Amino acid sequence: MPNVAGERGVAGGSVRRLDADVLTFLIADVRGFTRFTQEEGDEAASRLTVQFAEIVRTALPDFRGELVETRGDEALAVFGSARQALRASVELQRRFRTRSGEESFPLGVGMGLDAGEAVPTDGGYKGKALNIAARLCAIAAPGQILATDSVVHLAHRVDGLTYVQKRAARLKGLDEPVRLVEVVPEAELPPVPAAPPTTRRAGKRRLLLGIALAAVLAAALVAVVLARGGSDGDEPIVVAPNSVGIIDPAKNEVVGAIGVGDSPGPIAAGSGSLWVVNLNDRTLTKIALSTRSVVDSVALPVASGRSAPELLVAAAGDDVWVWACHLTLYRVDPASIQIVQQLEVFRDTGVFPGFTCAVAAEEGSVWVPLAYPREEVLHVEAPRDAPAAVTERFPARLGPRSGMAIGLGSIWLAAGSGPVRRLDPAKGDITGTVRLGGGPKSIVVGYGAAWVANADEDSVTRIDPRTNSVVRSISVGADPVSLAMGADAIWVANSGDGTVSRIDPKTNAVTETIEVGNRPLGVAFADGLVWVTVRS
Repeated sequence: MPNVAGERGVAGGSVRRLDADVLTFLIADVRGFTRFTQEEGDEAASRLTVQFAEIVRTALPDFRGELVETRGDEALAVFGSARQALRASVELQRRFRTRSGEESFPLGVGMGLDAGEAVPTDGGYKGKALNIAARLCAIAAPGQILATDSVVHLAHRVDGLTYVQKRAARLKGLDEPVRLVEVVPEAELPPVPAAPPTTRRAGKRRLLLGIALAAVLAAALVAVVLARGGSDGDEPIVVAPNSVGIIDPAKNEVVGAIGVGDSPGPIAAGSGSLWVVNLNDRTLTKIALSTRSVVDSVALPVASGRSAPELLVAAAGDDVWVWACHLTLYRVDPASIQIVQQLEVFRDTGVFPGFTCAVAAEEGSVWVPLAYPREEVLHVEAPRDAPAAVTERFPARLGPRSGMAIGLGSIWLAAGSGPVRRLDPAKGDITGTVRLGGGPKSIVVGYGAAWVANADEDSVTRIDPRTNSVVRSISVGADPVSLAMGADAIWVANSGDGTVSRIDPKTNAVTETIEVGNRPLGVAFADGLVWVTVRS
């Protein structure tokens, strides 16, 4: 989003002063522009910004609006009438979704509006209403128009528009929550573009069909492998690659497997389902716990390749999150398995953030880290009926491939190359620092302790939260990368030797080592069972 901390202006030219005490500001932002640029190249991105600016510029005069500035994929307009601003926002959405000749705008656009007094500056305006409009635009989903109740109060009833009240949201830089209203046209608009119509996208759609078929075949194959293993008690059961293995903690053995996508890794349980990120094909798979079968997979709008961000998944309550590390937080509707919001948390910094990757969720909120330009942890509040938004920022340091967990009134940060830090979100302070041997990759909190997987030492460390000190270092398998809790145990996925370790928190000892045969990358506990993602 634009830099709204200070004045807004336009480079070159002048802005006509509107004879109005109260102005309404509209900010529009193209969603997915960064990804579009990465996939289509700079020339296509340049053409898109020209098309975007032309649509905005030509639509505003009909509503007595004035274009203050455009900055690539962003536009700021000002109106002397709140009613005209609302009408203009709907007309803009219509034009962005309507094909013009042979060309259509390929991406969705989010919009935010607020009204209030503003001070004219050299080339622009400055004021609280402008800042709030920018914040609303930042949390608006593609194709969504969000306004404050101030705009609605000024406009009153507008023919052809409906106001949908949203829960008040806490916005960055504001002390009090802001009441949100979604502006919905009564006449149905064309659908919001789902993705750029490129050959690469078409290939991804074909890939998804192939994934679905491969999942069915893989599930059948795994069932055969497991059946043979069950009939021969002398040989361990091998879980096929690209599957989720199922471990029965009562038997301490693999009892089933489900085929998923290519190279499954992060896994989370929530909303009666399992959620698996497939790292190579960049998809999210939903597994129904009740039937132990794949429901569907959705493509994640993140480019692949060596420079692509890592992906993590977290679930809590009715929310499912995918964190494309450093870039975008995606909110997934667990029922439709569709992305309903994308929050580009790094945009406010104006620069590409440094490398760090971790996520933790609780009902109604999610936490993610940034490493540049400031090392900090962001708190994203997610009301059930309102868009998620960054509400707090806490200074805190994490290293690459780190871990985060929520528990015992704290946010636990396991830095990939440093100590474990304990953040008190109520005070905003680091209340404890625990130094480990090195290589923390995962952390969970439960059974009265914090547990950290140390990949460099092939161990799991138990931390006493009362003293913020190490209680015990427990040797496990090679290269432990993921932890889960359940059935009175800590479960450890050891990616280096194809095993899962079971730790008894009462004795701080490994009681079972279960072979899965291939490389486990993620582990979760749900429905009384242990679920392990396995790749070759």
